[in-house]
Amino acid sequence: MKENKNIFGVILAGGSGSRLWPLSREMYPKQLLKLTGENSLFQSTFLRLTDVITAKNIITITNDLHLAEMKKQLAEINSNEEYTAIGEPCGRNTAPAIGLAALLIQNNLADKNSDPVIFVTPSDHLIQNNEAFLDAVKEGIKLAENGYIVTFGIKPSKPE
Repeated sequence: MKENKNIFGVILAGGSGSRLWPLSREMYPKQLLKLTGENSLFQSTFLRLTDVITAKNIITITNDLHLAEMKKQLAEINSNEEYTAIGEPCGRNTAPAIGLAALLIQNNLADKNSDPVIFVTPSDHLIQNNEAFLDAVKEGIKLAENGYIVTFGIKPSKPE
């Protein structure tokens, strides 16, 4: 599936570092921490996407405060490939970050006159069943290529 050059991944890597205090802090939010192994949550997200999307087609959107660390972590796991990481001067939440990535993809990265598939994911989720996740993503990509909007989620077990 990786060979399709018109499939793009967008990793949303904002965050203030306030939800997992004291481990995460303003300059080192949850997605940059190595909580479950040798890679940070962000690195694990990037590597997981490379199983279905070419690394050069994965765009990371973060804020300027974390851009240098994001690039450092990308270089640790992806030293021989291209990647795109963009720092926002100030966070404006999810929709503007996705809009920025979509404009970049449509105007600069995707084949001209094409309808690229864009897979958007947060940078800080823990996915324990990688195979099931990738199967779902592959199925979602097929649906998206046929014009559907696809969302992923889990069935909630608690109100929070």
